[in-house]
Amino acid sequence: MADQSNQRRLAAIIAADVVGYTQLMEKDADGTVAAWQAARADVIRPNTLDHSGKLVKLTGDGFLIEFPTVLDAVNCAIAVQMELVSSTLDFPIGVHMGDIIDDGEDIHGEGVNVAARLEGLADAGGICISGSVHEQVRNRIDVTYDDLGENKVKNVSAPVRVYAIRSGISAPASVSVEQIIADKPSIAVLPFDNLSGDPEQEYFSDGMAEDLITDLSKISSLFVIARNSSFTFKGQYIEVKEIAERLGVKYVLEGSVRKMGERLRINAQLIDGATSGHLWAERFDGDINEIFDFQDRIRGEIIAALELKLTPIDVANEARRRTTSIEAYDLLLKGRTSYFRYSPEGALDAKKYLEQAIGLDPDFAEAYSYLSVCYISARNFMWPGFDGGLEHPLKLAEIGVALDPNSAIALAKLGWVRMFLRRYEEAKSSFEKALSLAPDNAEAHAYYGVVLNFSGEPENGRQHLQTAIQLDPLLPPSYSGMIGATHYQMRQYEAAFSFVSRAVEQAPGHLFVQVLMAATLVKMNRLEDAANHMTAVLEAFPRVSIDHIQKVFHFAKWKTKDDSSTPSGKPDCRKANDR
Repeated sequence: MADQSNQRRLAAIIAADVVGYTQLMEKDADGTVAAWQAARADVIRPNTLDHSGKLVKLTGDGFLIEFPTVLDAVNCAIAVQMELVSSTLDFPIGVHMGDIIDDGEDIHGEGVNVAARLEGLADAGGICISGSVHEQVRNRIDVTYDDLGENKVKNVSAPVRVYAIRSGISAPASVSVEQIIADKPSIAVLPFDNLSGDPEQEYFSDGMAEDLITDLSKISSLFVIARNSSFTFKGQYIEVKEIAERLGVKYVLEGSVRKMGERLRINAQLIDGATSGHLWAERFDGDINEIFDFQDRIRGEIIAALELKLTPIDVANEARRRTTSIEAYDLLLKGRTSYFRYSPEGALDAKKYLEQAIGLDPDFAEAYSYLSVCYISARNFMWPGFDGGLEHPLKLAEIGVALDPNSAIALAKLGWVRMFLRRYEEAKSSFEKALSLAPDNAEAHAYYGVVLNFSGEPENGRQHLQTAIQLDPLLPPSYSGMIGATHYQMRQYEAAFSFVSRAVEQAPGHLFVQVLMAATLVKMNRLEDAANHMTAVLEAFPRVSIDHIQKVFHFAKWKTKDDSSTPSGKPDCRKANDR
């Protein structure tokens, strides 16, 4: 006779197990048990409660949780994976909504069976959801869903539609550089030498190296050092072995470009940093119209020389093109190089070139993205020739993402613009998506750290900035200022002073770090030094005002005149002495 205490109901279920638990126990039983205990106490139980779940059971290497709604279940799964990225244990998670039978001590039925099978389809540290779950959350949880098609699962008669959640399941703030790099081969792409005999062609040789850095960074099995650090060696003649040692990489790619009219010659060579031996070298001769082919061939040769294995996503990324217009691409290189001059003249040149590139190719996502931050930089530094509002750069950044939603560059630029509009949650979402696509992008980590700092999460911001510094070891001045601002927010003024002093020395024309220095001196009770420093700032930046400082120091509790996104609609322009 059936047990009348059994209850049937519809429920959302999470099922998860540790990957390779037996092998982990054999290798380090004590460490594995400790990690599992920590995961239970610090991650699984708290997140279950936070998302209205019921922890049905813990097995020796897994767990089963019931939720009243699929929204709660998926949000919990994402939160758990975000917090487990620093753990030594990997938990694939399956989520399904279905009928269950509750016998008072355990749950059974189709809902549990399908969730368990979905867990078996998920990647380590990933999440797979059923089609019924996807239908309810696809417009409510802003992550990327990969359609894995219909899958036949054990003990379930009908095929199950499966979706993998690709972005939003890792917490970049918790990801260590060791995890990002893991056992990947590492490479630095040095600036290519300009052999054209014309200094005006420098933008083209720099652009070649920059785009190879971007393209190689899309290969998940390869770690590529950031542009800032690689370009530190521009114009210097240093042994490859020393460069590799200073950057902490195994391989170095160097080369040269000779561009004469429409003719192009590119030399490239891949070098072992430890031995200075050549793994591969080749010369490419042809017309400028063959530039994209040359870049693809160099990338392919590096993949072959390092015996890299490409994932389906790597292959898809490889097929993506920035533009098909050589003229638009050339203008992008000019505009990007001008932007990196970080000067009023450079910004105006960049604006001119990028607008021309968009005119030639209205679908050129990267041109829109860089143009948007030209406007933001001009606004922050009070450079002439730009509309100082935020509506236009926001529109440009949104177009960039709409044209290429899987571009980490476009997503990061959109996040940066959103921050200045005080749309902090949207800004964080943009950066999280960017870092899910490019977890080793130092610049994205750095600027996400600033967003977290300004939105009131300086501890998380500091973690991102530390990651950026490890990924980009030859610290640019802007990163020093960002770290200083984080310490300032955390009231660690001595540490703030150390970093900001370095930034001021390296970049005396940077308004942000100059004002931050004065503010830090005030907090250290060095009022005379602060006054003298601010006097010098006002001499260097005669147009600066309290209102403008509020725009640059974009902490969440501040409101400025041009901020139409505040809840009241009536921005609060409090005086400096109120702060």
